[in-house]
Amino acid sequence: MTEQSVEKEFKCLLSEKAYQEGLKLWMTGLSPIYLQNVYYDWQGILSQADKALRIRMVNQEIAELTLKESLGPNEKRETTLPLDAQEAKAIIDKKQLRLPSELRQYLHQQGIDLAELQEKVSFTTCRYEKECPEALIVLDEVHYSNGARDLELECEVNDLIKGKAYFQHLLKDLDTDYQAAPNKLARAIHYKAKN
Repeated sequence: MTEQSVEKEFKCLLSEKAYQEGLKLWMTGLSPIYLQNVYYDWQGILSQADKALRIRMVNQEIAELTLKESLGPNEKRETTLPLDAQEAKAIIDKKQLRLPSELRQYLHQQGIDLAELQEKVSFTTCRYEKECPEALIVLDEVHYSNGARDLELECEVNDLIKGKAYFQHLLKDLDTDYQAAPNKLARAIHYKAKN
C-alpha cells in the first residue's frame, strides 16, 4: 500500500558542541534509531527531475522505499511503499533495484521511464527524535561511505511560517548560528566525489 505525504522541514549543520547540547536539552532518556539509507538512480534521470529514490532500513527491522520530489524550498512530496526487510537487504546487497510497477507507472505519467536503477550513494544515520506540539525535532549523526561524518538538526513542521520561527528558537537554544545544510543525498554525493 502506497502512502503519500508532504514533508516540510528546516535543517542546519551543527558543530559537535551544539549537537551534544541538543542531545542534553531535548533527547535525554530517548533511544537512538539506526537508519541505513541507500539512494538509487539511472544515469542521473531522477536527480535531473528533482527526484530521489531511497530504500531505508530502520533498526534493520523495518524497510521502506520512498520517492522524494521537490515541491519548493523546505518541502518535498514523499511516496512510500513498505518493503519486506529481507527483500530490502537483498536489493541493497545486489546494488540494483527493479522499480515496483506502481512507482514505475507514477513516474511514466510524468514522462520518466525507468525500470531498473543502480545504487548511487549510501550512508547510515544515528537519529534521535522528539515529538513536540510545534514540530518533530530530529538530531542526526550521519556517517558516509568514505568515512566522513556530519551532524544535523532537522525540524519537521506542519506550517512553514510558524515552523521557521520555532526552528530559529531551537537554534537560539543551542547558541548556534544557522549553517545551511544541503540534503543528505547532496552531501553524500559531495563526499563520494572527494574519494
